[in-house]
Parts: sequence; structure tokens; C-alpha cells
Amino acid sequence: MSVHSLHRFGRRLVLVVQHPFYDALPTRLVAPAVPLGETALLSDINPVVDLPGIGPAAVLLDQLTVVRAERLGRPLGAVDDGDRRVLAALDRLFCGV
Repeated sequence: MSVHSLHRFGRRLVLVVQHPFYDALPTRLVAPAVPLGETALLSDINPVVDLPGIGPAAVLLDQLTVVRAERLGRPLGAVDDGDRRVLAALDRLFCGV
């Protein structure tokens, strides 16, 4: 099961990085997702994942933010192959491991 869902937030794509267990909360922790080549990356905290309908993209965990859940709308898809990379990058960002 994929934990990370992809959404459009304004003109940006964002990946929800909090576990669905907390979906009852009014907010979601998200990170922007950008196609490769659009920004400089910190490889250990900006994992590259395959976004549905987009292709390879970097998840900018250094730009985490919180948004109201109702502003996200329906998911555009989910990141299946990148879950482990996203989790490893979050561990690196928060715990240094």
C-alpha cells in the first residue's frame, strides 16, 4: 500500500508525506514535487520518485509545509515505487540517519 498521495495545490504538485492514519486531522504535511532539472537537489533529502502521469520528479522535503486537507482535493495518484526513498529521506531529515 502506498502512503504518499500526489495532489495539485494551486499550480504546484505536492506529495502528502504524513501517514493516512492521521487523515482525521484537518491538515496535511506536504512536500512540493518538481520534474527533474527544475531545481538544485540535496540528494539525501530530495528523493527522486516516479510520479503518475509526470515521470521522474524530485520530492523537496526541505520545503515541507502544512496545508488544510480540503484545499488538496482528490489525489492525482500515489507514489508506489518511491515510498522507501521518501521514508529514508524523511528519516535523514528529522533523525540524521
